[in-house]
Amino acid sequence: MAALGNLISLPSAAQRLGLSESELRTLIEKGKINLGISPSGEIVVNENASQVGNVNEQLATIRRDAFEHLRDHKISVADAMDRYNLARRTLFRWISLGYVQVLTSSGRGRRMFLDEAGVAYCAAIQTTRQQAGVHGGTSLLDEYGNPNMLKHPDLSRYRRERKQVGN
Repeated sequence: MAALGNLISLPSAAQRLGLSESELRTLIEKGKINLGISPSGEIVVNENASQVGNVNEQLATIRRDAFEHLRDHKISVADAMDRYNLARRTLFRWISLGYVQVLTSSGRGRRMFLDEAGVAYCAAIQTTRQQAGVHGGTSLLDEYGNPNMLKHPDLSRYRRERKQVGN
């Protein structure tokens, strides 16, 4: 039980998520949220489950068309790194995966310009995942170019916390 952290009752978790208790129970049955039993016999969930379970709801609200106003706006790799707080290798991985389109490149060792709409879209998804404590583990986009929903978002957080305790 100690590994679960702060525990809250099922009704409190449902309220935080904006779900009915039966909807929350369905998420628990599907393994999306872990539950526990308190010493008094009450069904409880990790307090963070209401935040972490919410990450898929937040990801579902990120739509590519919300960034359409940035379509065909050129942004250099350096500017994209600064503006969206991204690592260079992240941008190049997104390019290689086809998430971000290269608009122009002036040759080897020259400046490369990216489509800012793709960069902003991917950065919004990555930021949402990072704020929920999820770093890596699954691809950013699914096969349709939508945010990839996380099957076990709390697993990433748990592993990271366990690794930090070990250090």
